[in-house]
Amino acid sequence: MIGSVSGGGNQFMTASLQERQKEMFTRLDSNSDGTIDASELSAVQKQHGKGPSAEELMKEIDTNGDAVIDEEEHNTFIAKMEEKMKAMGPPPMPQGYDQNGDGQITVEAGQHINELI
Repeated sequence: MIGSVSGGGNQFMTASLQERQKEMFTRLDSNSDGTIDASELSAVQKQHGKGPSAEELMKEIDTNGDAVIDEEEHNTFIAKMEEKMKAMGPPPMPQGYDQNGDGQITVEAGQHINELI
């Protein structure tokens, strides 16, 4: 099933993206008030310890300037991030595993990787 992002114009997403967005929003909204405030965002940033600060994220995601992130703002931001990731393409292959430079890992190299894990 395909549906559009509220207020997102021509952006479309699959039901699974909608489900992931809802799950993520629910986890971030720790007090279940229907919004993500700076303290909730900051708590998540502290857990991960990397990336932009909570203040930077709030400025980027809170498009209506009410000092909280509602579900629509969150979903729009996540959809934009998904599009950026798709445009970037897959990450480069670890050096040394593509033995003949064709962009693929041979069965032998794959077996070697499994042995290392």
